[in-house]
Amino acid sequence: MSFQKTFFAGIRWTSISSLLSFGLGLLQVALLVRYLEKSDFAWVAIAGVFVNIGIQLQQAGINTAIVQHSMPTKIQLSTAYWLNIIFGFLLFMLACILALALRSIYGSPILLPIFILYSLIFMIQSFTVQYKALLQKTFHFQALSIGESIGGICGFTFAIATAIKGWGAYALVGSYVIRYLTEGIWIVIIGSKQFKPTLAWNWQSVQPLLHFGGWHLTERLVTHFSSQLDILLIGKLLGSEALGTYDVFKRILVRPLNLLNEIFEKVTFPVFSRLKEEPTLQKKLYLNLLSHLGAINFPLLAFLIVAVEPIIYLVFGAEWIENIAIFRLLCLFCLFHFLLSPVDTLLLSVGKIRLWLFANIAFMPIQVLFLIIASQYDIVIITGANVIAYSAFTFTSYIWIVLPQIQSNTVEWIRYILRPSLIAVVATFVLIPFLYFSLKPIILIPMAILFGIIYLLLTYFYNRDFINVIRQFFLIKS
Repeated sequence: MSFQKTFFAGIRWTSISSLLSFGLGLLQVALLVRYLEKSDFAWVAIAGVFVNIGIQLQQAGINTAIVQHSMPTKIQLSTAYWLNIIFGFLLFMLACILALALRSIYGSPILLPIFILYSLIFMIQSFTVQYKALLQKTFHFQALSIGESIGGICGFTFAIATAIKGWGAYALVGSYVIRYLTEGIWIVIIGSKQFKPTLAWNWQSVQPLLHFGGWHLTERLVTHFSSQLDILLIGKLLGSEALGTYDVFKRILVRPLNLLNEIFEKVTFPVFSRLKEEPTLQKKLYLNLLSHLGAINFPLLAFLIVAVEPIIYLVFGAEWIENIAIFRLLCLFCLFHFLLSPVDTLLLSVGKIRLWLFANIAFMPIQVLFLIIASQYDIVIITGANVIAYSAFTFTSYIWIVLPQIQSNTVEWIRYILRPSLIAVVATFVLIPFLYFSLKPIILIPMAILFGIIYLLLTYFYNRDFINVIRQFFLIKS
């Protein structure tokens, strides 16, 4: 199979498993709300804040270094494998101690067993996370996607069956553990065909991997905290009601777009890593990736901005109509969020993730300043201030970090994203007359159909590169 076919096969398999997991997750929540109390979700959510950070730390660090490294030796892989197991068990012990503290803080006895049960994922992942990295490095995305799908289906089945039996919060947290366990069994079976650890241990051999992984772990922690700064500050400065509106809109907009962008990033990371010695090919791949992602993100965001009133009326009800400005501003936030999403993948692949770490550290006080000044007004102004800060961060990151790295310039960068953005803007003009007739949700059907037709026609005639990508994705011959 050619490299191009391997790449698109990876995108297809990753898309299938990611969309399946996302769909099962939404369906699971929709069904569990009928059987679980709100407090059940709350205790699992509190534990999940800390467990998810630990999961990110396990997946990052030395395992990302394995994907990025040109040719790790057997002694490096064996030493790294045992380090992963030690790290996983340390995280589990730390989680048990933290669970005791949180039980006292929140005054809930159930939080202790929930947290400890949830933390079993650390020990499960310690045996599987390196196999995942090796399968990703060697483009075995079919195996990874099958494992993720198996885990998602088993976890979903467990959650529904036990929720009906009245297990409460244990049904939800147990489904996560079952998901990682069943997926992990599959990953170990497939991954062991590539690598079987020995009892060999050489601390010096993994020093380069640990050095790289240390920067990545720190970057993950800083960027995760940076991404939550707006939530923390708005809640503190404007109160829970304003934060509630902001957080609901942000979750609905950012999560699906993150899923879409992550599908491509999972596959492009090992590709970028292979091309780190070929800057010309790396530049072409990065700019094309940005353009093709733009051909998906731009029309979605443009449609949401123009059709916001009937969308909010349908999803949230008439009482949320007054928050239209916040929704539109967060759509603009998502635009800059999309432009930045491939940056860490690029810098990680070339071993310069520390640049992204420093950039986020420098951005945080600026973001805080913008939000504090804007908090003298209302939630709309503070949302707008956050968008302005994020847009400035986007452009400075590209001018000072990304474009020099890929040996490109501002004009070339804008040229790649200008075409899909202009096509999306032109397509939205056909929606304007609809807004003068009715806010009823039924109007969304003709709006979406007409917008989709116009956008696809314009894309077909003026963005043929993206059409060719779609053909290759769906295995359609020209």
